[in-house]
Amino acid sequence: MLVGTMFKKGTREMVLPLEFDDAFNLCINAGNDIGKVVSNNRGIGSIVIKCPMKFFPPLNPAKLRITFSRVEDGTKVNIQADSMDGSVGFQSAPRWIDKYLESMNTRFSRIDKSKHFKPKIQKQDTDVTERLEKLTSLRDKGIITEDEYNTKRKQIIDDL
Repeated sequence: MLVGTMFKKGTREMVLPLEFDDAFNLCINAGNDIGKVVSNNRGIGSIVIKCPMKFFPPLNPAKLRITFSRVEDGTKVNIQADSMDGSVGFQSAPRWIDKYLESMNTRFSRIDKSKHFKPKIQKQDTDVTERLEKLTSLRDKGIITEDEYNTKRKQIIDDL
């Protein structure tokens, strides 16, 4: 379940364990569930969603701004709710963010995560292990010298 950290009344931040494009698409679709995506720019990693009162009558109309950045274990997503007149931290902000997160959770639960996110740390560890095994094999077969082996081994480990 996606919860995120509430920083102030109208802002929430979380890390989705998805590649950037998959996280961006998930957030656009979740935005269309609760309102209308009026702006999206994959290049700078931002989405703006207008959430009119007709979708959730007890809530004041809102504008959600979602920004994205790549991080080591997925994609960081920052959600900020503003009133339609632009004032930040208005009273309904946490409820709009909760509605948005509810839609994100529904969509996130349907994703086969194994197809959309390969943790970089695991891939890197596997890659390093394979490289070291190959290097050892070359040394054991006499293809490279002990000095070449030690130099290259140090380079691989230093790259971690």
